[in-house]
Amino acid sequence: FLKVIYCTEDMISRSLWDAVNSGPQALGKLKIAESVPRICFLSGLSGEEMIMFIDAFQESGLEPAVFAAIVPNSSTKPLQELIEEIMGDHEMVTKKQSDSMHT
Repeated sequence: FLKVIYCTEDMISRSLWDAVNSGPQALGKLKIAESVPRICFLSGLSGEEMIMFIDAFQESGLEPAVFAAIVPNSSTKPLQELIEEIMGDHEMVTKKQSDSMHT
């Protein structure tokens, strides 16, 4: 099954583990964080399943997102720190891909 958790402003200073394990969310009452990029954290999938999910997501027509796996090393870090790390890595990879296409 798939569980979608929307990031709220109060989650940003908490750990990823706390954010993922927060209680039920009432969609109509949520104050979804608008100050953060669109990141999908995935957990419990094999590498092959992740690739299949990402491919299906990209074909869905939804807004583009950056994907990251939840690993023990990252689960205790503050969400804001992870967002910065992930987006930094994403920008570096995107730049390398762009540079290699132009050479």
